[in-house]
Amino acid sequence: MNNIDFPTNATPEEMAREISGLKAILTLMLITMGQADAGKVILKMERLIADHPDMAEAETFKGIVQQMRQAYRQETC
Repeated sequence: MNNIDFPTNATPEEMAREISGLKAILTLMLITMGQADAGKVILKMERLIADHPDMAEAETFKGIVQQMRQAYRQETC
């Protein structure tokens, strides 16, 4: 996986679109997994974030997980 190149346009707008797309893809993957497994994945992500050494990155990751959790709830309810 380290040898695969995923080229990205350097413009902030394009990078923002790609990040939004990745969030959507991850959310759809969680929905496809089913509620029990998706819940386990989210809890594990939150535990890993809590142990992350860089607090600024951890806060960013928390925000992303919260957005995905909210989108998951909207799609499954």
